Amino acid sequence: MDILYPHRKFAGNATELSEKAVECASNFGWPVDPDKTNERLVRYYVAEGVIDRPERQGREATYGFRHLLQLLSARRMIDAGMSLSVIGRHNLLTATQALEEGLTQPIPTEAEILVNSFKSPDASRNFFAKSKPAQPPTPLAIPDVLHEVKRMKEDWMSEISFVKKLRHDFADLRAEMEQHRNLVTKAQESLHSSLGKMTHISAQRDQEFMSHVGQLIERHTHEVRARYQEMGSVVAQAQEDFSARLSELKDRQDQLIEMVQRLQHKIDAS
Repeated sequence: MDILYPHRKFAGNATELSEKAVECASNFGWPVDPDKTNERLVRYYVAEGVIDRPERQGREATYGFRHLLQLLSARRMIDAGMSLSVIGRHNLLTATQALEEGLTQPIPTEAEILVNSFKSPDASRNFFAKSKPAQPPTPLAIPDVLHEVKRMKEDWMSEISFVKKLRHDFADLRAEMEQHRNLVTKAQESLHSSLGKMTHISAQRDQEFMSHVGQLIERHTHEVRARYQEMGSVVAQAQEDFSARLSELKDRQDQLIEMVQRLQHKIDAS
């Protein structure tokens, strides 16, 4: 990434970190308010577990390139409406290279952040990892000791809250999965019941249809037979009438022949 490459060796205090973040955000073309991105915001993010704690050399706090990436990610995700707890989980459990690559990619959803946190093999150990000083530590004054004890207590309470939140998220996820399983079971039962009813209705209608067709065939067969018998009677009567007319015509023909023969005989006799 050309924008972040010159800042890989960045090391500075909270003020310099906020100024560097404003510069990088402007280079990315993101809207940023310099009055809100300041030293006070950096210290607030550290206290809330949004970015890693700085390295300390005595009373001096030093921030590096990873803190810059975390601060840029936090400002970007805050503008997207995400909570500090979700942003902190993302920033503290994501590797530095992944944080750098993520600045040029779409902002992950809360569900994706939760899943990615589970994939981290050292999630519970690295969530509140302590920074090791580059040099042997110097003796601490009483106020520093009290501050360190308070910080350790806050870390422990934050870790407890994080574990409780994970248990709560698991319980919600399990309840949601059980609800979906019940819905699927009810849907399957309803589908089987509907298919059974449809099959019964279809079989009943098929039976009624075949019965109706059989009745129609039987009725039409009876009518055809009756018509056939009726037509047979008509044909037989017509044959009888034709035979009678034919016999009558034959008798008349014989009479005419006889009359013609008589007339011919008279003519010959004359």
